[in-house]
Amino acid sequence: MTDKQKIQLANLVLSFFADNNTEKSIPKKVGETIKVMGYGGLKKADIGHPVFEFQGKYIIYFETLDGKNTVEYPYNKAALLPSIKFDN
Repeated sequence: MTDKQKIQLANLVLSFFADNNTEKSIPKKVGETIKVMGYGGLKKADIGHPVFEFQGKYIIYFETLDGKNTVEYPYNKAALLPSIKFDN
C-alpha cells in the first residue's frame, strides 16, 4: 500500500467516525510532516506523512519494519510544530 493510499484509508476511517459523532474520541488529521522522521525498528515517516491531533498532543503513526503493526507516537505540540505543514 502506498503512502497516498494509506492517507486515503486513514481519512476514510476518520470520516466514518466523525459521521457517528465521536469526533472528540478519535485523533483528527491536522497536517503532514515536512521532513522525514523515524525511529529504530520502524519504517520512516516520509515527507507528507499524516499528523494527527488528540488530547492536546500531536500523533504520528509508524509501521513496524515487517509491516504487521502500527505504533502511535505522541509528541508535545511545541516540539513537533516546526515539522508540520498544516491543512487549511
